[in-house]
Amino acid sequence: MFSMGVEYWYDKQFAIRAGYYSEHRLKGNRRFFTVGLGLKYNVFGLNFSYLVPTTNQRNPLDNTLRFSLLFDFGGVDVE
Repeated sequence: MFSMGVEYWYDKQFAIRAGYYSEHRLKGNRRFFTVGLGLKYNVFGLNFSYLVPTTNQRNPLDNTLRFSLLFDFGGVDVE
C-alpha cells in the first residue's frame, strides 16, 4: 500500500489538498484520488474532501463527500 498527498495554504486561511491512495491487488485493490478544501478563521475550521475512484471495482467510499468542523481552543487568547 502507498499513499501520498500535497497541501497548499494561502494566507493561513484557505487550503487546497490533493492525494492518491493505492492498495495491493491481494489486499483489496482500492485506488482513488482525493481532492479537498480547507477554511480556517480564528478558532474555527471547516474541511471538505471528495474521493474519486480510479478503477471499476466497486468500493463503499466511491464518490464520497466528507466534511469536518474543527475547533482550536488553543488559539483563543485569554487575558
